[in-house]
Formats: sequence, C-alpha cells, structure tokens
Amino acid sequence: MALQPSSRLGPYEVIAPLGAGGMGEVYKARDTRLDRTVAIKVLPPDVASNPERRARFEREAKAASALNDPHICTVHDIGREGEVDYLVMEFLEGETLAQRLGRGSLPLEEVLRYGSEIARALEKAHRSGIVHRDVKPGNVMLTKAGVKLLDFGLAKHHPLERLTSGDSNSPTKDGERPLTGEGKILGTFQYLSPEQLEGKEVDGRTDIWALGAVLYEMATGKRAFSGTSPASVIAAILNTEPPSVTREQPLAPALFDAVVRRCLAKDRDDRWQSGSDVAVGLELVRQPTQKETAPNRSRLAYVIAALALVIAGFVGLRNWDRAPQGEPIVASISPPPGAQTAFTHGFALSPDGQSLAVEAIADGKSLLWIYSLANGRYRSLSGTEGATYPFWSSDGHTVGFFSRGQMKKVAVSGGPPQTISRVGTRFPFVASWGKDGTIYFHSQRSRVIQELASSEGAPRDVTQLDLSRGEAAHWRPHILPDGEHLLYVVRGREPGVYIGSRRGGSGKFLTLAQSAFEAGGQLISTTSERVLLAHRLDVSTPKLLGEAFPLAPDRLASGSLSTGSVLASASPSHLVFKKDDADRPPLRLVWMSRGGEELSTLATFDSIGGLRISPDGKQVAVSGRLDASSPSYVWLVDASGSGPRRLGEGDARLTWSPDGKSLAHRKLIDGVYHVVIRPLASDSEEVLTEFTDSLSDVPSVWSPDGGSILFQHLRFGTTNSNDIWSISLSTREAQAVIEGEGDEFQAEFSPDGDSIAYTSDEAGQPDVYLRSLDGKSAPRRVSAGGGMFPLWPRDGRELYFVAPGGKVMSVPVLSLEPLETGAARLLFTIDSTLLLDDRFISLSAPIDVTADGERFLVAVGQGGLTPLTLIQNWQALLKAEK
Repeated sequence: MALQPSSRLGPYEVIAPLGAGGMGEVYKARDTRLDRTVAIKVLPPDVASNPERRARFEREAKAASALNDPHICTVHDIGREGEVDYLVMEFLEGETLAQRLGRGSLPLEEVLRYGSEIARALEKAHRSGIVHRDVKPGNVMLTKAGVKLLDFGLAKHHPLERLTSGDSNSPTKDGERPLTGEGKILGTFQYLSPEQLEGKEVDGRTDIWALGAVLYEMATGKRAFSGTSPASVIAAILNTEPPSVTREQPLAPALFDAVVRRCLAKDRDDRWQSGSDVAVGLELVRQPTQKETAPNRSRLAYVIAALALVIAGFVGLRNWDRAPQGEPIVASISPPPGAQTAFTHGFALSPDGQSLAVEAIADGKSLLWIYSLANGRYRSLSGTEGATYPFWSSDGHTVGFFSRGQMKKVAVSGGPPQTISRVGTRFPFVASWGKDGTIYFHSQRSRVIQELASSEGAPRDVTQLDLSRGEAAHWRPHILPDGEHLLYVVRGREPGVYIGSRRGGSGKFLTLAQSAFEAGGQLISTTSERVLLAHRLDVSTPKLLGEAFPLAPDRLASGSLSTGSVLASASPSHLVFKKDDADRPPLRLVWMSRGGEELSTLATFDSIGGLRISPDGKQVAVSGRLDASSPSYVWLVDASGSGPRRLGEGDARLTWSPDGKSLAHRKLIDGVYHVVIRPLASDSEEVLTEFTDSLSDVPSVWSPDGGSILFQHLRFGTTNSNDIWSISLSTREAQAVIEGEGDEFQAEFSPDGDSIAYTSDEAGQPDVYLRSLDGKSAPRRVSAGGGMFPLWPRDGRELYFVAPGGKVMSVPVLSLEPLETGAARLLFTIDSTLLLDDRFISLSAPIDVTADGERFLVAVGQGGLTPLTLIQNWQALLKAEK
C-alpha cells in the first residue's frame, strides 16, 4: 500500500513518492529530528513476508552503511514502524543514468568522469569485502557533485554465495525492462557477467564486467549485449563479443575501447582485477601525458612513478615483458579471489622477481598463495594452513614459511610441506635463505639471530648481544648476496639496522630504521614513520653512500603493530609494498546488546590494541591510535561518550585495578615490552616487570583482591612463546601459573578469584580453557572447535568467548568446584577479519562486557583488503634522482 504525504515512519515524515522497484517503494521524506530531507525505501508487504527478500533488504542496509565514499549513497538509518520495514538514505537531486541514456549517448568527457567515479566507488566496496552484483544504469544517480552508486540490495559480504535464488531480479528503474521474472537469476540480464549466468561464485571482477557494459552503453547509447528474449541475451553474453566502441562511435579513442574490452573479458582472470585499475585506464584516456621541463630530483621521481601508474593501467601486468627497458611501471596487485584478509602477515618476491608468495584467508581457509606476475593469476599451495611470513630459497623453487610454531618449506610446483624446525608459536618471524641453503631467522629461543644449516638439525647463534650498548634483541635477518654479511635490526637502547658477519662478532650501525633488506645494491629500509627509503650500500666498507631516497611518497602499512615491521619486498627488478589505506573508515567502539543490536557508538580510533570497561562501568580504557600518523597511547573515554583523554604511551591489552584508580598496560622500553602501572590521578608510571630473560610481558588481568596481576610472559630460551605468570604487587615476586606445551595467554580471573579462564593452543588451535587457581582439578576446555578472548560477567554464571568466524559465545558455568560447564550458545557475530587487520595488536581482544553481562563493547570496522603496489624497474627512480 502506497504511503500518503504527511504519514510518519518513526521520526520521518513522508513528503512525496519518488519511484518503485522490485525491492521497494522510494519516498522523499523529512527527518523531523535533524530537519533534513532524506529518501526512504519501504519494503512492500508481499516482500516483507518473504524471509529471503527481507534478508536481502537488511543486507542492503548493512552493506551500504559500512561504506563511506563520496560516490556511494549514504545510508542513515533502518527501522520498522508497525509492519513496515524501511531504509533511510541521503536524498539525491538529479537523474539516474538510465534516465539520461534515454536521451542518447553521453559526451566522452562525461563518460570518462562518471566511469572513473563508479570504478573508484567499486574499489572502496571491494576492499571492504562487498560485491555490488547489480551495477547498471538504474543504480547510478547523476548529481551536480558527480555520480552516486545506489542500491546494494544484491550486495553480499564474503564468503561468497552462489547467485541462483528463488527471488526475482533487482529493483527496476524507469527506462529499464529486465528480461526476467520470478524464479530466475538475480540481476538485470544485460549487465550480468558470464559467471553470474552460469551460477558460479562471484567476486569484485563481476562488478568490473557490469561496469564495462555500463561504459559501453554510455559511450554508444546502445547496450553491449541485447536480444529479443532472455535466451538470446544469455547466448550473446556467453558466446559473442559486442561491436567495438569505435565502430559504434567513430570519434571514441581506441584506448577507451581497449579499456572497455578488458572489462568485458569472458574469463574474469583476463579482466581488470580491481576498480582502481579501470579508473587508471580511464584517466589515461582522459588526461594526455605531459612532461615537466625542470623538476627537482624527488619530484621527478614521483612524476615518473605517477605517469607509469597511468601507463600500467593500460598495458597491464601481462604486457610487462614488452615494457621499455628502464622505464618504471607501477601497478596494483589485488588479493586472491574471495579473500577476506591478505598481505597482513608477510609477502615475498621470488629472487627472479616473477612470482610473489603471500598469505591470505579465502573462503575461510588460511593458505599460502603464489601470484604470477606473468599472467596475473593466483594459485594456492595445499597443506600450508596458517602460513605466515613466507621467504624464498635462492633458486626460487621452494618457499619457506612459519605455521603453528614450526618453520616449514614447500615446493612451488606443489606437494606436501616439510617441517624444517620447531621454533615456537604465536610470534611474528622473519627469515632469510642463503645461497648455500642456510636459513637465518630470529625466534624466542634466543635474543639473537640464529642459523639453521640444511645438514644440521639444531640452530646455532650467529650474532651476539652488545650489552654495553643496551641491546635487548636482534631481529629480522637478511643475508646479503656475498653470503658473508647479515643485515639485522637491533632492539634496545640504541635501536636501528646493523650489518654483521655470519661468522659472529659485533655488528656495525647503518641507519635508524624499523626493518631493512638489500636489493640491487641498495639498502631498502622503512623508518618509524613508515616511509620506504633506498640508500646505496657499500658492503666492503661497510657503509651507506650518498643520501637516502624516498621510493614512495605515501606511508606504508604496518604489518605487525606489536613489532613495528612494515610490509615490503624487492628483487633487483621489482619492488612491492603495501601502502597505508588512508581512506579506510576508522574503527568504531560500539555498544551492543546480547542479541548483537548496535545501541550507540562510543568513540572512533584508527587502531586498537586493547579495550577495557572500568569496574564501575563509567569509563573505558583504550590503547591505540586516534589517527594513522600518531603513536599508540592509552586513552580514557567516558562510557557516555565524552573524551577521549590521553594518559600516556602504551599499547596492547589493559587491565583495571579493582578500585578503578589505576591501569596496567604494556609499554616498550629500550626494546623490551614491560607491564607498567599508571595511576589515573597522576602522570607517573611504575614499571612492574623487569626480567632479564623477558622479551615481552603483557598484562592480562588484575586479581579481584587487588594483590596481584596475571600477565603473559614471553621469555628467551624457551620452546613456547607465552606462559601465564602472576606477580605480587607487594613483594614483586613472580611465578608461573600456567605453563603448557603450547601458548597460554588472555587469562581472566573468575569473579571470586579462585579460577582462571584462558586461551591455549596446546591442542593445535586456540581454545578457551577453565581451571582452578590451586591446580587441583584438570583444565576443562569450554570451547569446541576453537575460541579466544574469555570474558566474565560479575556474577560468574557465564563465560563468554569469541569462536572462529567472530561468533560471540556464552557458556553457562554450572560449578567451579568441581569445574562443570554447559553447552555453548551463540549470542551474535562480529567481524573476525579485523583480528588479522594491521589495525589490531596481535591477539588483542576486540570486545569487553559490562559487569551485568547485558551490554558488550565491540570494535567494529572493515577488515584490511588493501592491494599491494608493484613497481617494475624501480631502480629507474634512482636514476632520475641523479
């Protein structure tokens, strides 16, 4: 039933109807609270009664509200009034592209501008794991500010599902007549990709196809694929190529036709792999190349790189072998198809620069992938579950990696992985493989760089700590081409990159940087500000020659906030790195009900290392960064939303004293992570843990009686990374509480202080366990199939934890003596990909619960799917610098 003017939906007053489609009627309305004009989409009663259609309506709201882009229609609200479900969006003045096409083709300048804006909007959605699936002229609004991409009613978060459905096609707009009815395939036929018509899984490249069809229609005024029946349209899409754009529009540039044709490749591996690739190609058509006459050194390098980026958008990775020698070419590498996370825990270029080893989680599986620069395709390596920080053998035939506490290797051609050595778990590693087969690495067993020869079974120390310089640890080794010298990073009072002999002895300081490696005679280093630099390296001296030269004008992404490593890799011909995604939306701290309903947003942060609600529930302590350029601090936010107020430097987990007057958190001091106590009433802090054998101590929880603190203790010389220790606040004596075969971390006292819930991976995967503090009863595993981040409400009758997939579970605690628990049940689901995003400290909880167990504070955001930047002939940038 149509709504009448002046009728109300919650706080929204209907003004006039705007249109209707298969998924709802749209009205112009006024928000009486904020006195602004909005657009409201109403779900029709016949659709609301269909569970699948209603789910699609809700999915549209969630998908669109998660996106923040000037060319994507903003979703303000979703609600229900009586039996009416509605979605509130920004009100847009203009016309749809379908309406504009009713008057014929568009001028080339408008085609290129609108097409580029659509492509950039799709890129933002795809990075957030969202595929639109219904890009068409009717879902593009033309406004004075440019295009707005509408209607995410068909959009879907990964993991992907098949498109076949019992529902009808997408919302219909004026001027469009889709050739489908009930019980058919989702989407409007003329813009559906081959994989959609064949009922296959879809990814972002499906939207690239539809964008190609839209570009074609904008330029020619005709649809790329047409027919007199659904069957003839399907046959055209699957089997024929449309006439060239230049044939239909002779004045169109041939380069534009090439861009469109690649969008419409039948095989999605042959298409552009991202929206940004399409945008770059269109911008090349739009903006002729111009050279500056007398730029300075740095500016010239950036101009060359910028021009090369445009060129790469046209020639593509597959044509790199035909690129002019010495000319830098820049392109992006998208994550593997269907990836939820990628490039977070390392990637590495092969010695010949033709392949890239990366880790990614796709379709719920964490595997090692090999990307070919020759054909732009990925393939996964079976048996590499949980792989992190890959590294190549010198011949390029084998890839080493770390997984579940073991160093392993696998042939690039395939086959089962082989274990090289057990090195401990829950710890980020970096390794380098020498030409003689020796592997250099760091681990928690020793503070220094170790080597593992192919003929030996046990590693040996290579470097030695210089205690006079206050060295705490040696990290991130890189063996140089001469096979005799090592680059490594020193943590301690005099941090930086050092060079030393593989035969031992003290190293020599080279530069102040977070990580470094050699490529093509250059030291490639990353600063604490995450800037990528090149500096000529003379190994014989050894020293750096000349001045450092910035290789990328943008900040790089942080690969592991807990270690400060920055993601980059290089060969003599290729350089690959991950830029910081400055456009990504911030993380929101959101209050949620037990059913997962968002109640309110408390604050926003760029990154989060830990969050804790105060004992009285009036404040929240957060460690993290407010923006990407600031250090990590401890912040106080009023539970009602005021703040945040900065306390001091710190990161990772936090814990409140029972009286709420002090906080304990982790802080890096001279290269070692210590637990510090900070009273809220003063600016002073007290270092609590100062152990000579410790690399990292992280507070878990303050005891209910206030007398001690449980902390995660990482010691050198041990097989396992983390054990649970307790330290007395009166005597400062520390003792082990839980030492198992694997890692133990994230300990939480029960409210009575007699039991501990904690996470351990001794069974091969992280699970939540419960045990009495006196150790009289055996530990009881309370999660089945994985779990982390245990939490207690004040009454101790439940235990909460996060299961794989971001499932927040509740387990009834029936008895603590003896230990007895009930069956776990699902409360709601959070975005688990955030835990692998570079905005989270490793193993930090994204969630906390109020004392009454009725509200949860959850970090909400979008996981990291930022593409990599790849430069061929990167050393040409240095030649331009000269």
